[in-house]
Amino acid sequence: MAVLLVVLFAGCGNGGSSITAGRVTLEQFQQVEEGMTYEKVVDILGDDGYRQLERGNTLVYRWSNYPASGLVTVTFVDEIATNVVQIGLD
Repeated sequence: MAVLLVVLFAGCGNGGSSITAGRVTLEQFQQVEEGMTYEKVVDILGDDGYRQLERGNTLVYRWSNYPASGLVTVTFVDEIATNVVQIGLD
């Protein structure tokens, strides 16, 4: 869990340059479920996420509600969502 939290906050203070420019809402986040493919998550959230981590068959992507501070982070293992987290979405 500690690794995931580090991944969530890495790069948050860089003015949004490494975070997708779209505005992700709590309603969109609530539609994302473990077991979904990356393509399905993109369909729901509206744009490609920022690839934050790639290690073997594990990919971590994030989306923001920039300019606000909320984030959605989704971990994919073998192209399937295995962990879906949000911080700060209203």
